[in-house]
Amino acid sequence: MNANTVCFSGFSREDEVQVLSAFDQANMRLPKRWAATNEKEAELIVIDMDTVYGHMTWLKANAAGKITAAVTSADRAEANHILHRPVTLEGLVQLLSQLSNQTPSVLPIARTTGQQVALTAEMLHARSTGEQAAFIPEESTHRTTGQQKAVASEAAASPRMTTGTQTAMPHLGPRALKLLDFLKPGVLGGPVKIQINDAPLLVIDPASQTYLGSSSLKPYVAYGIATLTEADFIAIDNDEFAQLGKQLGGSQPLSRLAWLAGLVGGNGQLLPAYNPNGLFKLDKWPQTEREFPKHFRIATVMMKGPAKLTDIAEQSGSSLADVTDFVNANLISGHASV
Repeated sequence: MNANTVCFSGFSREDEVQVLSAFDQANMRLPKRWAATNEKEAELIVIDMDTVYGHMTWLKANAAGKITAAVTSADRAEANHILHRPVTLEGLVQLLSQLSNQTPSVLPIARTTGQQVALTAEMLHARSTGEQAAFIPEESTHRTTGQQKAVASEAAASPRMTTGTQTAMPHLGPRALKLLDFLKPGVLGGPVKIQINDAPLLVIDPASQTYLGSSSLKPYVAYGIATLTEADFIAIDNDEFAQLGKQLGGSQPLSRLAWLAGLVGGNGQLLPAYNPNGLFKLDKWPQTEREFPKHFRIATVMMKGPAKLTDIAEQSGSSLADVTDFVNANLISGHASV
């Protein structure tokens, strides 16, 4: 049984989306993050006790010596802890911080648009199904003037990340955060800028799903590799965002940056939500082959049909690590599926 690990069991898809969304936001407020895993590996089992299988799940978890938390509308439950329905962000923060003996920080939580909420639901569902929700398609980032004004108004109304200077990366427990974690819908509350070491300035606008900078991805590799905290992201207003847009050469679809973050962030290891022995296929060709020519052979093999990572590596003449990184990138961007 591993420390700071949790499994959510017995929830309907709709309830799971709500609970996992609250869990992701609660996790951002803890110095040592919790990792979601399966029932066998988890230290804490959060159980929907108002379902037919809730009591059976509790019996199994209790017999295995797990810490249990019941999600219920009742006033009492047999579990070690109770989360009253509906599960709230503050309730989860209190439970997780108490069990791990931590003091939570006050991190602004972004107010999401309807489209972002839908995307969040898809990405959370992907954890249990093995599917991967794509970022907003590139064509949706080309807006009319009226739409751009609406987006600017939405961004202005959204809470911002706390302004601050770059800080040293603290110990984050089971898993350190990467750029990909901050690109998830609902994490960033508005336009932000970030710069690490000698990498070019990176400016991200979650509302329009764009980033400012070069269309070339390789200059931003350092951001995908680095471990980051919320303090690395500095909130900017719409005026500064517009000024930086002129300096940095226009906007690019955020899906491209997510693709890169997936490519370099895993260090040759498959994303946790996926089975290393599963079958993966490329559904559409990513527009990055000119910058990463070694991916051409991998993509060609994956376009033929579903295949294991080891088979893709053998047929393409590529290393397993290169294949795994490429698969991660395209699962994240929606170009690949299982």
